[in-house]
Amino acid sequence: MKSKTSSHQPEAFSRILIDRALSDSEWDLLDTQQIHFEFHTPTGRADYLLMCTLGNPTTGNTLTVLANSLTCWPHDKVRESLVNLYHFCCDYPGIRHGGTPANKRRELTAIDSTLVCLLLLGFAGYLSPSVDERSVLGV
Repeated sequence: MKSKTSSHQPEAFSRILIDRALSDSEWDLLDTQQIHFEFHTPTGRADYLLMCTLGNPTTGNTLTVLANSLTCWPHDKVRESLVNLYHFCCDYPGIRHGGTPANKRRELTAIDSTLVCLLLLGFAGYLSPSVDERSVLGV
């Protein structure tokens, strides 16, 4: 039987690809502590909101510990920028933890979310030897 073409087919197909990529990257799609679906903000909607799942800061299983243990950094400031980005994600209310509301200067916008995702994507090559940064960045 031939499938009907609809305006929802491209998005549905994209979601299948995204779900597969997330599962392949060891994200548990059924764990609401890891992923929020259809996340709404004052400025728009995200189909997927990936929550940081690197561990509990009290156990030392954090991105800061990982970043500080790596020796591949070309300069300390590059490592520090990743650590600061992680601290931002922990401190801004509603991203990773409850955050510190007094430190919030304004609501996040789509450009903020895009920037954080791009920065994390750029750091991926440092964090895992199995990541081919050329493929990730499309170069």
